[in-house]
Amino acid sequence: MNDATRDFLDTAVRRLDEGLNRRGFRTQHSGDLPTEWEWTGRLGPRRELVRVTLQPSYPFSPPNVSLPDRATDLGWHSGPEGILCLWTEEGQAGIPWLDPTILIERIESWIANDAAGWIKDSPQLDLEAYHQPRFLKVNGSTVHPSLLIDRWDGLSPGWFISSLPDAHGVMRVKRAKTPPPPAATPGQQGARRKNRKPDRFLNGVAIDLGELAKPVISPSDLVAACGSDRPAIGKFLETGRPLLVAMRYRRGAGDGYIGFWLEDKAPLTYISVAERAQAQRRRAGWHAPALRKKSVSVIGAGSIGSYVAEVLDRSGVGDLRVHDFDKLLPGNLVRHAASPAFVGQTKTTAVCASALLRDPGSSMTGAGPVKTLADAVSLMDSRDLVIDCTGSRLVWHMLQHAARLSGARFLHVAIVGQGQFGRADICPPLNAAEPLSMDPLEGAIEGEYETGCGDPISPTPPAAVIETAGMGARLAIRLLCGEEVPPAGESRALFELPT
Repeated sequence: MNDATRDFLDTAVRRLDEGLNRRGFRTQHSGDLPTEWEWTGRLGPRRELVRVTLQPSYPFSPPNVSLPDRATDLGWHSGPEGILCLWTEEGQAGIPWLDPTILIERIESWIANDAAGWIKDSPQLDLEAYHQPRFLKVNGSTVHPSLLIDRWDGLSPGWFISSLPDAHGVMRVKRAKTPPPPAATPGQQGARRKNRKPDRFLNGVAIDLGELAKPVISPSDLVAACGSDRPAIGKFLETGRPLLVAMRYRRGAGDGYIGFWLEDKAPLTYISVAERAQAQRRRAGWHAPALRKKSVSVIGAGSIGSYVAEVLDRSGVGDLRVHDFDKLLPGNLVRHAASPAFVGQTKTTAVCASALLRDPGSSMTGAGPVKTLADAVSLMDSRDLVIDCTGSRLVWHMLQHAARLSGARFLHVAIVGQGQFGRADICPPLNAAEPLSMDPLEGAIEGEYETGCGDPISPTPPAAVIETAGMGARLAIRLLCGEEVPPAGESRALFELPT
């Protein structure tokens, strides 16, 4: 630690020390490092004992504040050893605890809210913080098991079978809504695991806990929550095999998930449970409900088209179709959104299959290229939006004629000048506006040729592709949702070519 760092830390700690002392706290321990300091004082209506210590990362992490008299009485917004949760991640912006007055006010507010039962509390869905984690040895590595499920409603209530934890601790549901596993026979009861064949899968049961009154789940709470499955669970544990209990719980307006790894006469430990469908829905953005009702065709599944389609699929477009005929080759992967696993397949297949890896519920489909004016007119008549990502001027001209014949508009997304500019043209422009002007291109880089008859390979940087696709997808979303957009679209300077 150099002198400047030492002086900075010392100033931060001394300021906290002086502020706490002024509010009646006593300095119990001090030293050269933040972790060597400790203060105690009394706050709240009952003048409870409060203990303040610092983490090694102070002042860029909040002080550890605990109520020693509550160390064994874990409630909401408190962690192991009674450490209080005073700030959410977002609430830590600005490092508010640097002001000792704010720190003390926060502690007093915590005590008051706890006494009131956290009536105005935001949903706290962190039961894992109140329980001991399960750790297992897999191929010589220590892992914490995580059960991945697709849709909770497809799993609960009922029994299921999952895979064993892999090298990363991941377990996947293999079969849902299965019958309860067989109970132990008299000869099996009490059998030791070493006398049995290794497990090839795990049995589990999924249940809904409902609204939680407290964050700690005891073994008796767990048994009571299992309801009519209790006898089957008890008999199964007598076989000496582990059992997973996956739970959904509610706190306020939020749903959380947690799992427990049960073994006969073993401590209660938790595993992580991650549900896909609702978790992805929450992250799709506020446009998703409206986009689920929209139909979009992306013409061209090359570099830009693949990313435009991916963003629209992630954002929730309900009927998304990608048109192309070309195959995905290894060289395309540098500027393409598809997974390398689909090299050799058509680009439409690759883009759609990659989306299914992320979201098994993806509705994106592939279709052939749009070759004729009649095809283009039919597409514009039947889709909410058509997006041209081919980079072909011939296709662009054909779509412009189709737009005039159908009275529709389309979006043309392209890179010009080998990455000098990215464009998203609304064709024709809204409100009879003038089209975007031509971009001022300067120079060109001679591209290299590959096998086949055609133009040289463009040296357009991948960053230009992704930025342009993002701009095009954003304009598409705003058009679909009826939001105000620049009437002719957007053009953005990206790179200057090397001289």
